[in-house]
Amino acid sequence: MFLLSGVARYLFVPLAEAVVFAMLASYLLSRTIVPTMAKYLLRGEKKEADGSAPAATRWYEFKKVLKQLSRDFV
Repeated sequence: MFLLSGVARYLFVPLAEAVVFAMLASYLLSRTIVPTMAKYLLRGEKKEADGSAPAATRWYEFKKVLKQLSRDFV
């Protein structure tokens, strides 16, 4: 792309730079934020003070949010 000249250079180089930037940002997010969020959602549950299981797990809460979003977009 960077070997182009003339009008083609002015049209395609900014597009190529935008694609490269988007791919780099996606790579960085997939290596940092996504595993962190997955670990947060999938980690074990803690018992409540009286030793019983919590009323609603994180997964249950996450599913409720997804169902609500699904209802809102339909």
